[in-house]
Amino acid sequence: MFAIPTLSSRRLRRSGAVTAVAAAALLASSAAAHAQVNTQGAPTHNYYLQGTNCQALVGAVKTANGAAEGGVDVTCGSNHRITARAVEYRWNGSSWQTWSSGDWTAYTSYLTVHTGPICGGPAYWFTRAYVTVDGLSYGPLDSNSVSSYYDPPC
Repeated sequence: MFAIPTLSSRRLRRSGAVTAVAAAALLASSAAAHAQVNTQGAPTHNYYLQGTNCQALVGAVKTANGAAEGGVDVTCGSNHRITARAVEYRWNGSSWQTWSSGDWTAYTSYLTVHTGPICGGPAYWFTRAYVTVDGLSYGPLDSNSVSSYYDPPC
């Protein structure tokens, strides 16, 4: 196994400039439905958002064809003004590629946001989210502390 470079803020800014946002379908829902993040698959992390009655679950979203897709589910005990963004990171062997959901905002107790599906061969992946609840900002919130190896079958 080889070491994966850590993400520096400089590298994140640079990788953000080459983000393939246009290729990603943007999806969000404020309906109180089942969670989009797959807790049975790739690593996830649940964050308790201090100063609120909300939690953010960050991780991979299960897709029908096995494509990689990052997401964040924000669940609160009451309605709040919630803004969320999910970013999926892929290490291609020399640099990080990123796909973003963009920012989604709703006055609700549940908001799920995810990137579009991503194919592209074996790589190391992780999901990062940014959440704001009633003006309180949280992030970066990472799905796992180390990127996970995955080969999307699509």
